Amino acid sequence: MHSPSKDLSCHTTLLIFKHATAAGIKEEVLLNGIGEFRETLLNPHEWIGAGVLIKMLDNYMKATGGSVSELAKLGYSVSSSQFSFFQLFFFKLAPLKLIATKIRKITDTSISKCFSMDIEIKASNRVEFIVTPVHRDKYSVHMCQYNKGCATASLQAKNYSNIQVKEISCAALSDSPSCRYEFSWDYKPRIIEKISSWLLFRLNSQEQILAYMEKSHQKLRSQYEQIKDLQEFYSHIMMSMGEGVVWCNTDGVVVFTNTGFLKFISIDESAVLNRLFLELISVPGKKMAEILQECRNNPSRSVKTEIVNKQDGANRRVGEATVTLIKSQNRKDGFLIVIRDITETKEIEKMLYLAENRYRSLYENSPAIIIGLDTEGRTIYANPAMVTQSGYSEEELKALSIFDLIAPDSQKGVQQIFSETMSASNEFHEIHFKAKNNEWRSVALSTYQLYDQDGALAGLAGIGVDITETKRLNEQVVKAQRMELLGQLAGGLAHDFSNIISLISGYSRLITIKSKEKKTVDMGQTVYNASNRAYELIRKLVAFSRGNTEVEFAKMCLSDVVKEVESLVVGYATSSIKVTFVIPEQQLYIYGNSGSIYQCILNLCVNARDALRDVGRQMGTITVRLFKTENGEKVRIEVEDNAAGIAPHLIEKIFDPFFTTKKESGGTGLGLSVVYGIVKSHKGTIKVDSRPGDGTTFKMELPLVDSVPSSSKGTEKKGTVVVIDDEPAIRGFCMEVLRHYDYDTVEFPDESSALDWIAAHLEKIKCILVDVNMPGMVPQLFVDQVVGLDAHMSIFWMSGQSVPDELKTVIPQHSFIRKPFTPYVFMKHIQKL
Repeated sequence: MHSPSKDLSCHTTLLIFKHATAAGIKEEVLLNGIGEFRETLLNPHEWIGAGVLIKMLDNYMKATGGSVSELAKLGYSVSSSQFSFFQLFFFKLAPLKLIATKIRKITDTSISKCFSMDIEIKASNRVEFIVTPVHRDKYSVHMCQYNKGCATASLQAKNYSNIQVKEISCAALSDSPSCRYEFSWDYKPRIIEKISSWLLFRLNSQEQILAYMEKSHQKLRSQYEQIKDLQEFYSHIMMSMGEGVVWCNTDGVVVFTNTGFLKFISIDESAVLNRLFLELISVPGKKMAEILQECRNNPSRSVKTEIVNKQDGANRRVGEATVTLIKSQNRKDGFLIVIRDITETKEIEKMLYLAENRYRSLYENSPAIIIGLDTEGRTIYANPAMVTQSGYSEEELKALSIFDLIAPDSQKGVQQIFSETMSASNEFHEIHFKAKNNEWRSVALSTYQLYDQDGALAGLAGIGVDITETKRLNEQVVKAQRMELLGQLAGGLAHDFSNIISLISGYSRLITIKSKEKKTVDMGQTVYNASNRAYELIRKLVAFSRGNTEVEFAKMCLSDVVKEVESLVVGYATSSIKVTFVIPEQQLYIYGNSGSIYQCILNLCVNARDALRDVGRQMGTITVRLFKTENGEKVRIEVEDNAAGIAPHLIEKIFDPFFTTKKESGGTGLGLSVVYGIVKSHKGTIKVDSRPGDGTTFKMELPLVDSVPSSSKGTEKKGTVVVIDDEPAIRGFCMEVLRHYDYDTVEFPDESSALDWIAAHLEKIKCILVDVNMPGMVPQLFVDQVVGLDAHMSIFWMSGQSVPDELKTVIPQHSFIRKPFTPYVFMKHIQKL
């Protein structure tokens, strides 16, 4: 903070400061309430406002506990202690008139612009000092007394004795235009002493001395002006630079700051000065006091640290600070702190990190294959999806070329694609490569060029999707369509074939009855047996073509069906074949035809037995397992054997009609195709897992249905369930399921309207079903209100999210279901209450 005007030389404040601190007055007491910088007050070449000197004199007076007259003693002491040899010599030998002229000139040019000083010689032993203020508001009784002391010291330098001071008028205490002091003394020099003094002063060339003093003063003044210009230049640079600069004393208190730091901290200068620096900023993960101590331990070394201003909101800034302890002989030690604002840099770094992390996450977690190749086809990078699909680690892939992975007979085509892609725009290709486990994979790959930092072509990158399973499914769809067409053809011809076979069977039977020749009878019987086999074949074709739609479906216990098959198949057990059934105690229900499912399981068991007989194992095993799938919505039947397995090229054909590997033993090739048709008609799936030498496992999955018996008409109602949800569709679904299971329901869109109805119908209510996250819903308050009506009322909660930790005491786990849910799961929870 700077004074609005500069009227007094800081030479005066410097002398007062030195005298006061030497007398034991603390610096902060003497400068209390003074906004000027300490360095300015102690610079004899600087100027300050008159008010600063008045405040300093007042602080001195209060510190010494004296009156205003104490300031006259201060002026006397300060002036007496500062007379140099030349000044003493001048005062002793120069005439009083010359001394008066010099004091007047020095006061006007180098001491004060707010008052003038003059000396009127009244007699040889009496003079009058006159101090005239230029502006009364810049003059006070403090300055009046101080000037009186200074004047006394000047006369004392003349070696006058018994000096008496008389105050004639005071401009600070009256309307007088000036302060006038009359000084008198007893000194009466003899004529010989006057002549001697005058001759001595002449002999020592008073003019030369005065000229030397004037010249030295002008030289010092010129040097000071140069220094001041240089100071203003560097001050302009300091205040204009973007970096923040802070000077703190050894205790960490801010003494100086530039505009750059004020912008960084977003606080006015008056609120920054004389405050601890660590009150203004914080150091992430560290304390500023530790950094300052580190600088104290290593004065010659700078410490860099990241700092954050303590302002909240949009003005919160981040900076990089360089802290150095500066030791100097010319001024007190302190910390120089230079701060560079890195807020925007940090934001950019954060954005770059987020962008890099986002793309890195996409690269690492993408299910799509991402691979980079150099111009020779060698792998540069490969993401985890490529590692998983190929079976090779990224290091192994980098040691390979793309041409080491592709099929040998298609390398020429891939090389052509590679060269065309390197010189063309983005392309889309289907690539076939061999994984580490020797399994061939198909990939739909989109390729594009890669460039280095100089813009030169560096290779190509590819993003692709494994379509091996898709192609297999497409092939299965084609086969399924072919089987469907074949089934439609068989269904259309079945009636005509049945008529023809009836004729053949009837007439062959008639021949065996009427003929007497054994040979004719044998031939008739052969035709009859053949017609029966043909009829059985037509029956299977019809069953396959119609999907077994002619049979009746109903809810059936699959566990009982498997047990019936067990009683028959266990009879296959011999010394070389062991049959094991694994059936859970829980009753599992499906919707279907028990005879058809029985036929499927029995057919698979017979096939397993035949496979074991063909391979001739010393100990064969057939294992049938029945269990729920992991999601609890389906039931799986597995038939496993340890025979030789099925060759890979035959697996995709085993469900085709008329395909069989038992031609020599009379197989028709319709057994598995009929099983396939029955499973499909039950809205299920069938898969086979087989490898040569490892046996075969057939897996049938069928939809599981609720084991709770369905309600019949006229069943007594089980009570009323209150449904509370702000979504009408959810309320409608819950009510439909509840009514199916013979519950009465009533719905409400919010809890407030529901509570009124609950209070009036407590005896009818079975339980309350309520959504957790309705607008304005407070679960604890709702529970308290319901308990207030009926302490034993059951409340069932539902939500699309998990129960928060703070609500787990209000909403127990057994009374909560998470959306979405199936009717079966929903009713299982309701029936627990």
